[in-house]
Amino acid sequence: MRQIVLTLALAMLISFEAGAKPIPKSVQNQPPKNDMVLLQGEWMVVSIEAPKNVTPSPDRRLKVNSNEWVFSHGKFDFKIDATKSPKQIDLMKEPGKVWPGIFKIEGDTLTLCRSHGAGGERPTAFAGGPGIMLYVYKRSTPTK
Repeated sequence: MRQIVLTLALAMLISFEAGAKPIPKSVQNQPPKNDMVLLQGEWMVVSIEAPKNVTPSPDRRLKVNSNEWVFSHGKFDFKIDATKSPKQIDLMKEPGKVWPGIFKIEGDTLTLCRSHGAGGERPTAFAGGPGIMLYVYKRSTPTK
């Protein structure tokens, strides 16, 4: 009986492997891109959800260069924690001033949900609301 089960398992494995598509050689040796690499470049705002008492800036550009986050409100340093779910980001303007947020990258779309003010609560979902800003960006520079 044990030999029959092993034979069936081996036959299933062989048939599965025969149907699998090989990985193209051009992709085989490329390391996976991490989120810090994927964030780099220039982005354009597609949509913004802001609290009712906030008027979003007319500047719709974002530039991410190394660990700098540059948009209409100035230049921020940032750090991410991609091990959390959802992934976390902290925008830092000066010591002690942190805008906590969450983010996700899907293809050439970046979704950022952050506290409206420094020291606010980190959002737990991708939705705007009181004290929460929700941005959706599209990449305006190609990924490398």
